[in-house]
Formats: sequence, structure tokens, C-alpha cells
Amino acid sequence: LVVDYILDRRYFREVLPRLRDAGAGLQMFCETKANITKADVRLLREAGFVSIQAGVESLSDPILKSMRKGVTAFHNVRLLKWCAELGVRLFWNVLYGLPGEPPEEYARMADLMRSLVHLEPPRLVPLALDRFSPYHERPEAFGLQPLGPRRDYGFIHPTLDAETLQALAYTFEYRHADGREPAAYVRPVVQVVEAWRAAGDAA
Repeated sequence: LVVDYILDRRYFREVLPRLRDAGAGLQMFCETKANITKADVRLLREAGFVSIQAGVESLSDPILKSMRKGVTAFHNVRLLKWCAELGVRLFWNVLYGLPGEPPEEYARMADLMRSLVHLEPPRLVPLALDRFSPYHERPEAFGLQPLGPRRDYGFIHPTLDAETLQALAYTFEYRHADGREPAAYVRPVVQVVEAWRAAGDAA
């Protein structure tokens, strides 16, 4: 594990070659962006990084564009393939519930995922309304309606009044102003991922 939240590009020039050449037999984990190359993945593995978490957060071009990720579904699938080929375990997410995302993209994503079940499955992550994020600072601009602190804060701090809890909380409950229910339209992806994970556990 390294201390940088996302591996700085300079590491690929200045640090990873030295780790590789040292031959220390380390087994490490780091987080990277999704736009790394196959040569980058190979260098990570040779330097001792047996697992990474990359910014692969969707397999939908329209959704990735709305996230301003700078990659496409093709790039993300290619990274999954490279990691499998080079022996690096890739942890990745499907982030869902973004304001304005096209619900029909999840049926299309589920169809794509059925051809990827020989690769590492994702984790499904709903959009979080966190303090200091644009969604928290300007929720109305994104069609979000905050409902108050996440409900588990009340169990953690049962003696606090509502005002103090509101000031303390970092993550908040919310709903979409247009009435959309992401948990419903993401269901095709949920079903594919559950079967994908179950097949991997049984192997």
C-alpha cells in the first residue's frame, strides 16, 4: 500500500523501475487512474503490485462522459483484459445513480457484462451525497433533494440533537427530484454481477 490516493504519473518513471530492479519480492496495492497503458500494467506487476484499484466506474460511454472520466467503455474493458493477462488483480466499481444518467444504459451494460464473466467482477456502488462534494454544495443544480444525515448516524450518536447531527454528518440521505429510482433500473446489472460473483466463488 502506498500513501498517495492515486499513483502519480512520475512514479512510473522514477519509482516503479527502481522497485522492479530491486527484486525485493514485495506484494503491494495501489490506486490508479483508468487511462494507464499495457506497459504501465506490466511495470506495476514487475514492481510488486499484485492488485490495483483503477478508476473503472462504468462500462457505458454516455455515463463515463457525464463523469468526465476521459475514457470509454472500450478503454475500461481493455484494462480489465490487460490486468487478467498480466496477473494483476483489478478492483473496480460500477457507480450508479448519477443525476441525469440514462436508465436504459444499464440494460446495455448488463448485456456487455455477460461476455466479460471470465474477468474480474465489479462492485456496485450507489452515488453518495458527501459533504464538500458538488452534489452536497449545490444539490439543486444536480436534481438532488437532501433528506438529512445518513440514518446510521442516529444509531452511532443517539444522544445528539438533529442540528448537531446535521453539522457532524459527512454522508447524507437524498432522493432524485425527478422521482427516478436507480435501484430499480440498475437491477439488470445487479443480476449479472451476482451471478458473475457466484460463478467465481464456485470455481
